[in-house]
Amino acid sequence: MGMGGPGMSGPGMSGPGMSGPGMSGPGMSGPGMSGPGGSEMAGYPGSAPLTGAPAGAGGKADDGLLPANAVMNAVGFLWNAKAVAAISKQLETAVDPISAADILMLSATIPNRDIRHAELAAFTRLHAIGADGLNSSGFFSTSVRDPGMQVVLKSLPRQKPARDAGQAAPMESWTMASQILAISLRDQLRALSSQPGKLMPTGDAFPVRLHKNAVSQFSGMIKLPGTAGEKLKDAAPAETTIYYARTSFSPQRPKDQEDVTEHYEARASGIRRADQTRGVLWIDGVKANQNGTKRSTDVIIQAATAGGGGQPGFGGGSDLSSGGPGGAGGASGGGYSIEIIVVEISDPKSAVATTSQASAKP
Repeated sequence: MGMGGPGMSGPGMSGPGMSGPGMSGPGMSGPGMSGPGGSEMAGYPGSAPLTGAPAGAGGKADDGLLPANAVMNAVGFLWNAKAVAAISKQLETAVDPISAADILMLSATIPNRDIRHAELAAFTRLHAIGADGLNSSGFFSTSVRDPGMQVVLKSLPRQKPARDAGQAAPMESWTMASQILAISLRDQLRALSSQPGKLMPTGDAFPVRLHKNAVSQFSGMIKLPGTAGEKLKDAAPAETTIYYARTSFSPQRPKDQEDVTEHYEARASGIRRADQTRGVLWIDGVKANQNGTKRSTDVIIQAATAGGGGQPGFGGGSDLSSGGPGGAGGASGGGYSIEIIVVEISDPKSAVATTSQASAKP
């Protein structure tokens, strides 16, 4: 499953440059996506925590990575119209999620509208097979570098659990994929939030209102393509906005827990899904907007003592009020962390642009 390993140079993808620097981690951490507002690549969720960030335009790199200008050249090659068309064509031939894992690992690093459309078409065609193989391989937890993948997953058919199903109801595999990716994005954005300047302050622009009497611990955003649009031209990232917020909650009675859960369900246009194994209550939301965009909202509520490791500690059940250690409070000490991730992109169901395919013709 390595990003630069065998299999990344299959039909249509081999040749000079297609298996070089742009295929691996460094390709996601050059200039263009870090810094305020996602204007430098290192701020793209997942890139900096995994690979480190080049020092900047001066040509020096941290941790022995490629110089910034070399990374930019690799990204410009990998994300250009011809490469996008070749990758999309390979996705069209996928016969099952596992055999397509290599090309999916590549496409999942490219924040491109046509790629997202091709991923959705592939996942829709393979939907009946399920995502268990990809889930168990760690694909959604370690390989996805385009947050827009979350909107792609939520554009697939969704199962709404019965209200009385409780924690015994198994989560459908594609929905589980969304949860795994939500937790991965949460961890990456949490890490970026600790680095000054990586996320731009949202001010009053955060799209989900916090619960009553909430005190915001952090609120930030990344907006693409930023300055990378001018530098990368036709290889520029598609318009993508990522929001992240963190707050906490210490309920005094079971009704308080239910009120908070219902608040975020309504604000996220979402469905509550409990996962006692990971110790989280996940509110899974998606909404198509009239302007042609689609927004994914993930609210992750977890016992404060469980931290980010997904350790048991959340009282769980089908909702917060179903009890747990500490009575109404659930967690030891009675506190929960609440983290909200919002990703908004052009609706991947919309008609794909023809420019990439036309550019790929000889």
